[in-house]
Amino acid sequence: MFPPIFLKGEGLAPNLINGTGEFRPNMFKAALRGHTLRLFGGVTNEAIAQKLTKKLWGGFNGKSPYVGKLGIAFNAVNLEMDTFGRFELPTYDLKEGKLEILCLGNMTEKQQGNLKNLMLNIVKFSFLLGGFGKSWRRVDHRKFFSEYFQRNNKPMIGCHWELIKNSEKLYIPVNSLSDVTNFLDGLHSKIKAYVQKVEKQKLVNKGSNWREAWHPEKVEVFGRIAEGDFDSEAIYWFHQEYQRGKTIKNSVLTGKMGKIGRIWHRMYPRYILENKQLKKTTEYVELLTIFPDDSETTNDFLDYLENASEFEKVW
Repeated sequence: MFPPIFLKGEGLAPNLINGTGEFRPNMFKAALRGHTLRLFGGVTNEAIAQKLTKKLWGGFNGKSPYVGKLGIAFNAVNLEMDTFGRFELPTYDLKEGKLEILCLGNMTEKQQGNLKNLMLNIVKFSFLLGGFGKSWRRVDHRKFFSEYFQRNNKPMIGCHWELIKNSEKLYIPVNSLSDVTNFLDGLHSKIKAYVQKVEKQKLVNKGSNWREAWHPEKVEVFGRIAEGDFDSEAIYWFHQEYQRGKTIKNSVLTGKMGKIGRIWHRMYPRYILENKQLKKTTEYVELLTIFPDDSETTNDFLDYLENASEFEKVW
C-alpha cells in the first residue's frame, strides 16, 4: 500500500549488555508512533489520542497485547557500526536503508487510502522536524559542530537522517520559509479531518494536556536558511551563551542528563521547486521546535528568536 522509503542516517546506537552497539529497526516504529500520538494529541483529548494511536500501531488492552493496522519492515542495505571518541560510544552509519510501512489485516480500498494519506504526511513531518533513534531531538554534532569534539572529551550527541533515491519526492520543497508554514497548517487540518471524519471521534479545541501535544498554542517553530554543514547557528546555543549574559544551556528548555528538554533542533536538507522540478541544493533549513514553559529563561529566548536572531517564526 505504501511505497518503500529509502533513507540514510547516522547517530548514536543503543548498547547491548556486553557494551557493543546495535542498530534497532524498531526505532522507526517508535518514532512514527510517537509523532502519531503527538499529532492526535493536538486535536483531541488524551483518551481518544491514545485509543487512535493504539488502533494504528498496536498496544495493550488491559494486559493483553493486540496488533494494530500498521507494521514496519526494514532492510539495512548498507550499514556500518563503529564507536566514537574517548568514551567509545557506539554509533551507526546507515548509508542506505529501505523502510516499509505495512498494512496489517483486511481493509477496504477507501480505508487503505485514508491510512496511506495519513502516514505519508506523518512520515514527511518526521523527516522535517524529528529524527529516529537515540538523541533524535538534536542534530548530529559530528556533522554540524565538529569543533565540539576537538579535545576528545565530549560524548556524541544527535543524529541526522535524509531521504535518498526515489524517496526524495517526499521532501517538502522550501523555496521560502512560508512553505514550512503551509505544510504544518495543512497537516494540522488533515489530522483534524482524519480524527473527525474518518474515525468519527470528537475534536477538542485545546487538544491534550501533554507537553508535546501538537497544538498551535503549545508549540512554536522557528526556521532559517543555512548555507551548508557548518552554518548551523542554533547548535552553539546549546553549549554557550546565545547573547551576552543569556544562556539556555542545562535549562528546562534544553534539558540535561536524564531529563528530556522542550526543544527539537533539525537541519533539514533544502530542496526547491525549479521549473516544477524538485531540485536539491547544498543548503539546509535549520529548524527549532519549542514547547514553551513559563520560565524566564524560555521567555527571554523566544523573545531573542523573534526579535534579534536570523530565525523567523514559521508556526
